[in-house]
Amino acid sequence: MVHGYASMSVFFRPLTTDQGAHMGAPLLTTAAVRRLTGLTPCNRRRIMINIKRRSWVVTLFLVLIAAVYAAAQSKAPRISIQELKAMMDKKTPVTIIDVQPKNIYAEGHIKGAISLPASKKIALEDVWSLPSDQLIVTYCDCGPGEADSADVAAQLFQFGYDNVKVLGDPSIRGWKKAGYPLEKK
Repeated sequence: MVHGYASMSVFFRPLTTDQGAHMGAPLLTTAAVRRLTGLTPCNRRRIMINIKRRSWVVTLFLVLIAAVYAAAQSKAPRISIQELKAMMDKKTPVTIIDVQPKNIYAEGHIKGAISLPASKKIALEDVWSLPSDQLIVTYCDCGPGEADSADVAAQLFQFGYDNVKVLGDPSIRGWKKAGYPLEKK
């Protein structure tokens, strides 16, 4: 207790005589507490408006960050299933990377694809053997946006690979549906 009002109360409600004011602490009225703390109904309303404004600013900031992240991921150009199949049929050199977990890769992947499971940070040791002079295509089964394969493609760009594309949606699902060649390991 501090000076006749409960210090733990949010709006400092005054103490009554049975709550300790009889112990020598002065009894403060609600009006006196408001004058001392500045918490008038008008000030409380201003505080709530400021909190609401700040929450909008935080929300806007988070949306902006998400948009920048999505734009960074979508930087990698897309290649269609038909374009990739045509390149494979023409024997055009292309490195295909399956970024799904190893167990899904083992169940079936695009013929000739290598496994490089997506992670937040790919190590240089994982990619140093990739050829830098030919097209690299990443794919996953994430659906529209191809989040995992786009993330791996963005990391490959950071490692200096500039000829990287992402297999566009429906990606591996469309590949399987079209009956294109798969292999299991």
